[in-house]
Amino acid sequence: MILSDFHMHTTLSTDGESEMKDMISAASDKGLKRICFTEHYDQDNTFGENEDDFVTDVDNYLNVYNSLKDFAEKKHIEIYFGLELGLQTYLADDYHILAGKYPFDFIIGSSHMARRKDVAFPSYFESFESLQEAMMVYFDAEVANAMCHNDFDIYGHLDYAWRYVPDRPESFVYSDYADSIERLLNVLIKKGKGIEINTAGFRKGVGQPNPDISILEKYYELGGEIITVGSDAHKTADIAADFDRAETILKDVGFKKYAYFIERKLHFEDL
Repeated sequence: MILSDFHMHTTLSTDGESEMKDMISAASDKGLKRICFTEHYDQDNTFGENEDDFVTDVDNYLNVYNSLKDFAEKKHIEIYFGLELGLQTYLADDYHILAGKYPFDFIIGSSHMARRKDVAFPSYFESFESLQEAMMVYFDAEVANAMCHNDFDIYGHLDYAWRYVPDRPESFVYSDYADSIERLLNVLIKKGKGIEINTAGFRKGVGQPNPDISILEKYYELGGEIITVGSDAHKTADIAADFDRAETILKDVGFKKYAYFIERKLHFEDL
């Protein structure tokens, strides 16, 4: 049974809808054992009105987090201090400094941008001649990020761009992107980094988690073992959403355990 939600955002992130205290209460009420907040830190992201919209004030975030530790203890739930870094290759040095400055338990590396464009907008896909080209560029950007960044524990929602494909095909065809995806997974495995199963894909109408089951299967086939579970919740209602489906998928793929991190150290728990 999955008792850890290690991908969630509060109102401390620009797009968060629920206060941290309310997220703690809801997670406790849902029977979770531990949660990790992973507020956004997307330097130079173009999604908002300005490039700092998704750069969380980490000092304030840490203060709020510390102020709620006693409350979490009373609610009988463990809380952890994490971050979701929006990776771009030229930001590696900045993120190295950031990661060493604060007592993070867990850091997700994510790709929301490719070629300095936010993939959540149709304009990203419209700049390519085909869907396959757009997705290949996205996966290749992830390969480049995985190679030059070291200050993350797992790579989040590896096929995130697929959520936003205009007129998205009914299914993701792994073979269309196999070479890039396998390069990415091999880099992550070699560097001792994990991936996540992110259940927001179900809520976003993809019909699959992120990444697609085919990618989870390849990760397992290549010897990958480190996989965290995250709802990507931005409000209380979505905490641990579809974790039963995630557990079934992981077991069907062959995983016996899922991962979580404390003080950037890897731990496993049985599914």
